[in-house]
Amino acid sequence: MLSLLLIALAALPQDAGNAASHDATPRAMVEIDTLRADASFSWSLPLRIVNHTGHGFYIDSLWLDPESSGIPRPRVDMQGLVRSLPPIAARDSHAVGLTAPAVIEHGRAILRIVGHTADGAVHRLAVDRPVAGGEPFDRHPSRRIGPPSAPIEIVHVPTPRAGRVPGLLLVHDERTSARDLLRTAITLAAQGASVMLVSLPGYGASAGPRDHCGPASIRALRAALDSLAAQPGVDRTRLGVWGVSHGATAALLLAAQREDVAAVVAQSASYDLWAEHRLAIGTAAAVAIETEAGRDSAGWRERSPSMAAWKAKAAVLVLHGDRDDVAPVEAARRFVAARQQASLATTEEVVAGQAHQLPRGLAQRSALTFLRRTLGLTPP
Repeated sequence: MLSLLLIALAALPQDAGNAASHDATPRAMVEIDTLRADASFSWSLPLRIVNHTGHGFYIDSLWLDPESSGIPRPRVDMQGLVRSLPPIAARDSHAVGLTAPAVIEHGRAILRIVGHTADGAVHRLAVDRPVAGGEPFDRHPSRRIGPPSAPIEIVHVPTPRAGRVPGLLLVHDERTSARDLLRTAITLAAQGASVMLVSLPGYGASAGPRDHCGPASIRALRAALDSLAAQPGVDRTRLGVWGVSHGATAALLLAAQREDVAAVVAQSASYDLWAEHRLAIGTAAAVAIETEAGRDSAGWRERSPSMAAWKAKAAVLVLHGDRDDVAPVEAARRFVAARQQASLATTEEVVAGQAHQLPRGLAQRSALTFLRRTLGLTPP
């Protein structure tokens, strides 16, 4: 959740208007050294904007760019807060308190501001701050299971609910790992699920190499599901898996092998790796497929849920963007048709105008509706 608290409207010290002592441009400062998540998985960013120009400064755009392990993560759009920020008079300053979701555990977050002064000049401001964990991350440590030669990282987030509860395994996409899903896991635990997070081989603290939803990935999911089912209070008849992108493909392949999986949320899954490779020829995506899955078409078929759509007896939600340029929506629709022809419980939700990365809020609403119906999750 994004929020803004207007803290102060403060005139600059007397020398701040002296153009000889400052660059005649606006400046931005986040008056905290390190971002740490609070109990609600939020970052507080006490922001001060100083306008050294002789003209009023108007903020046009505001967003946050997180980066973890040197890898850019999805941008946090804070545009909705812009209308709450008043213009800053010439040689004046504003202090505001911004709050943004803590979307990474470690790394850096860059607050970016674009605005203009009354003379028409455009100014781009940026403030870079390190990110270092925080209370909710510290409360849910990782542990490693499996053989010492190939350990798998898991994180358990129990529900505060008493009695028999459903179990839900969350599987990350190809840009993240288990701990990146903690915010979602805590939301689901509040809905009454005992939640397990797992890092696929080669991600997070799980041993590699990556195998693009291949046998090692499925073994990792099997081990994580077994650990989830063994948690106190988990109802083994109500086990579900929610995967995103590669994680969704792996979730469907797991469900084809495990009859104890009752429900699967397949968000932006790849259903036909062979077709996906053909579309990606000449790109980095094709190289990644060949590096992780090999160049043998038999290996590609093994990693394609469409080749065994009828094997997973679980109820399945196919959640896909109709403009997905990574995993074509046509393959998702063929998968749905094959399952419906086999009279298997399948819900299709194709989101108009959306690409491979579906908005978090949209995906969560759809998944929760499905999981309440299939596993019995209930609002807090």
